[in-house]
Amino acid sequence: MQHEGLQQLRSLCFRWWKKPHFLAQGSQQEGSGAQQVGSGAQQVGSGAQQVGSGAQQVGSGAQQTDLQQLRSLCFRCVNKPHFLAQGSQHEGSGAQQVGSGAQQEGSGAQPQPCEKPNIPAWAVEAAAKNRPTTNNAGKAKRAFIERTPT
Repeated sequence: MQHEGLQQLRSLCFRWWKKPHFLAQGSQQEGSGAQQVGSGAQQVGSGAQQVGSGAQQVGSGAQQTDLQQLRSLCFRCVNKPHFLAQGSQHEGSGAQQVGSGAQQEGSGAQPQPCEKPNIPAWAVEAAAKNRPTTNNAGKAKRAFIERTPT
């Protein structure tokens, strides 16, 4: 689920980044409602996305002029996937929420490292047992070549 949220946010960022003329016009709606990434409340489309200390709306009716700010936002999100896993990242005094946690960056709190996933030991053992140890496809191909007359 978290991996799907990351992929969705990456594709969303690159869609906006590759189309700067839509940002200059300012009223592109992606879908008709709010797009939520993870279980947070980042709305892109007809909702309001707040970045920094001002309320900057990307989507229905708002004029977007600062392309560089959106680019840096996209690359911060793409390059820091652990924020997506932990969630709710506040930049400055804005309210962009990604994920479901409560992590603040820029207002004094230190970012936390990505925690290891809690995988049970039986699942790790089962995965290790199911790993193929022989190259069955290579053996079958070699046997077929040896049987075939040239």
